[in-house]
Amino acid sequence: MEKLFRPLLSPAQRRANARWRESVIASTPPLSDDHVGDLLVIAPHPDDETIGCAATMVRRRLRGARVRVVVVSDGGNSHRSALISEHELATIRRDESLAAADLLGIGRGAVQFLGFDSAQLRAQPQAVVSAITDQIRQFGPSEILTTSIVEWSDEHRIVAGLVRLATEESGFTGVLREFPVWHWDNGPSRAKPWASPLRHVVDLIRFRRLAAASRPGVSVPVAELRPLKEAAFACYRSQTTNLTGEETWRPFPDRWLEKFLDHEIFFTVSDASGASVAE
Repeated sequence: MEKLFRPLLSPAQRRANARWRESVIASTPPLSDDHVGDLLVIAPHPDDETIGCAATMVRRRLRGARVRVVVVSDGGNSHRSALISEHELATIRRDESLAAADLLGIGRGAVQFLGFDSAQLRAQPQAVVSAITDQIRQFGPSEILTTSIVEWSDEHRIVAGLVRLATEESGFTGVLREFPVWHWDNGPSRAKPWASPLRHVVDLIRFRRLAAASRPGVSVPVAELRPLKEAAFACYRSQTTNLTGEETWRPFPDRWLEKFLDHEIFFTVSDASGASVAE
């Protein structure tokens, strides 16, 4: 059944996804140029910070704010390989993240790696919360950005939830916003791409209701920073190319980043007073 329905569903899904992104951008006000507070970006894996926040980090840095990136999980299990171990891939991805930070002008010294692997992220939530809490207290940001809690990626959702707990534990009272990665690619549906065709049909039928449930937020134009963001993304060769030549090594599709090159979108979780915003 999947082979029968997938070719019919995919074009409809792509059109729905594009309409949703356009509606979100149209209804999301731009972040004021006066917003220059110190920024802490908490990424589940190396590359999420560049996909979701590259232009925002550069613009904030150019206005004199401090920027720090915290990468929670090492990303060593992103691909299965007979040629590269998870530890080796984690090291490669760490180096890629540092190279991207240098290219964006943030500097590798501004990138912190918590070093949790995928299993630890799930099995040791309090240890992750404590590590993130320490970063918040040490850096003292006025704004925190992390991935969206409605991502279909389990690890993106986990990190979003743990960041929320860490902001409470640390007493953080600034702005907390979440940026979509896979949700921007596949939204407003929250279904995994390999979910049953029936689930995707249901989400297409419920499209208007799902789209209406989008949270309030702000946008940041990529504009003249587009070439820089593309170059930074290209630093992640383990994700953008077939690094080992193995058939099982699947990189991002060609032109996948394009939907992230007009605006960067951030959904607001708590405002400048620390008060929660309705979701």
